[in-house]
Amino acid sequence: MSVKIKHQRIQALQIDGQKRILASNTNQNKKVIDSASFSACDAILTSLTVEKTITRVYVIMWIQKQISLTRKNRGFHLITDEIYQVLPELQHLSIGLAHLLLQHTSAGLTLNENADPSVREDFERYFNQLAPENEPYYTHTYEGPDDMPAHLKSSLLGAELTIPITDGEFNLGTWQGIYLCEARDRASERTVIVTIQGQ
Repeated sequence: MSVKIKHQRIQALQIDGQKRILASNTNQNKKVIDSASFSACDAILTSLTVEKTITRVYVIMWIQKQISLTRKNRGFHLITDEIYQVLPELQHLSIGLAHLLLQHTSAGLTLNENADPSVREDFERYFNQLAPENEPYYTHTYEGPDDMPAHLKSSLLGAELTIPITDGEFNLGTWQGIYLCEARDRASERTVIVTIQGQ
């Protein structure tokens, strides 16, 4: 798996009252913190000069990463741990949202059973019947018999997820995990864009 940081922006935000410290080029009491990690935040916030009426400062984080998932065989795969491994920033957040976008039209993302692998096997068998190969009415068959069924499975499942973040973790149900549905027989690496906002 490879990871590329696309964008990271951290803002200081004052919650009490109406005064806020946000991105601005005109207000001297406003300041943007751009950083590749959280380690620089404390020093920057310490040096931040604001009005005395501001009593509490929070750190709001925006981060976007491009993740290349390892190549997988056709079928349904549990990828929760693979996503966690490249998102150490989660541990700094008490509350937030994570959005995952799979940048492909022949695979999908969904949430489901994370314990019994037979569920994923049954998913594969079911979707192969729902979107079978070699249907006589298919015209989009340039890349083989699995081509059009893969597009159908992608749209049936969807290519994005939004997951709440609580106390440094995805706030999933006890038995929920993130699935990658790989619908091609000879797939390459799959790319996921993860966008996180939180504090």
